[in-house]
Amino acid sequence: LTWSVIAAGAALPGWPRPGAHLTGLAGRAAEAVRYQDRRYAMGVYRRAAAPVCFTVSTLVANALWLGSPFDDSTSNRNIIYEALRLLPPSWNILRNASPEYPAIDSRIRGDDDVLLLPLLSHRDPALWEDAPAFRPERWDELDPDATPGYLPFGHASERCWGRHMVMPLAELLLDRIRGAGLVVDPDQRTGRVPLLGLLGVEEVRLTKARTA
Repeated sequence: LTWSVIAAGAALPGWPRPGAHLTGLAGRAAEAVRYQDRRYAMGVYRRAAAPVCFTVSTLVANALWLGSPFDDSTSNRNIIYEALRLLPPSWNILRNASPEYPAIDSRIRGDDDVLLLPLLSHRDPALWEDAPAFRPERWDELDPDATPGYLPFGHASERCWGRHMVMPLAELLLDRIRGAGLVVDPDQRTGRVPLLGLLGVEEVRLTKARTA
């Protein structure tokens, strides 16, 4: 479906004119003249935008499923941090063998591969009070960049830079949803979380909050 849209869109008129108001990717598309150039520019834009869109929607869907409806005093940021704890997008982090590992921990040999599982460390009762519970207020006192075992975007030395883009967008989307009075449909009792690269609830149905 995406490539059908790209193929059709590249052939349609009404493209933006080049200018300083456009991003680099949008400017490349605006400067394209031939059909194949337009199609290529749209494909590049799709490749860049899709991971961001998928991640933002997953973070917000997870947060809604885990905690909706939310207390009005709870910040969107804390809600997203807590959703990242219970359903981390990077639920496994594999690193190939390195001769530097023994210096970090003598139990690891230089020829050992290392697998980190944030899905487990984020729920470890030795690290978290009331670990299974969705408690956004815990982040009033915790620093997500310095909390042991909290690795939703990887380790501190190599965290995904995409978080600086997806976190504000996820907060904004969640704010719009809460502002519109939308909550998870009370009739939805179950949710499916496929064990894929991006850990998220597959479908979350929203409805207007019911008033007493």
